[in-house]
Amino acid sequence: ILSVTTSSGQILDADTRYGKLVELAMSVMTEACRMMLKRYSNVLVISAEGNHDISGSIWLRKHIKHIFADEPRLTVIDNEYPYYAYLHGKTMLGFHHGHKMKLATLHKLFASEPRFRSMWGKAEYAYLHTGHFHHERLIEDGGAIAEMHPTLSGRDAYAARGGYVSARGAKIITYSKTDGEIARSTVRPRM
Repeated sequence: ILSVTTSSGQILDADTRYGKLVELAMSVMTEACRMMLKRYSNVLVISAEGNHDISGSIWLRKHIKHIFADEPRLTVIDNEYPYYAYLHGKTMLGFHHGHKMKLATLHKLFASEPRFRSMWGKAEYAYLHTGHFHHERLIEDGGAIAEMHPTLSGRDAYAARGGYVSARGAKIITYSKTDGEIARSTVRPRM
């Protein structure tokens, strides 16, 4: 198996043992789900399609769905469409890796796509999340806040050779069913 992106063939820094990567990903996601189920009454899992390994998001999603098939408190959004949404009371949460549509126009898709139109109409607040470019951006437009998130991973050879630099980090965002975003925290790993 070649360590390249499936959509454009760009070379990736990767362990050459794909089986070890698959095993690690399944183990980490399974344990993360178990940890969340201990703490929360309901857990929603989204394994979003990305441009690095489209098949990886599929087998990871199917693995979690299979492992937790008898757990009614865990829901996996399982669709082949690279856009995902969830209505949390009056708060709509939308997700897309960011490789198919630009952040500035994402609100148009979620407002008009038949799969999400009724959800959009019921929501008082709409938040759309992407990654892909590994930088932080926030745009408020068209009745939604669209946010691009940073990456936790360090720079790989592609980023270093191309001069791409961005702050690493992960956002913890709390959404209320009635009031939209109510709290936020950013975690930044040491370099």
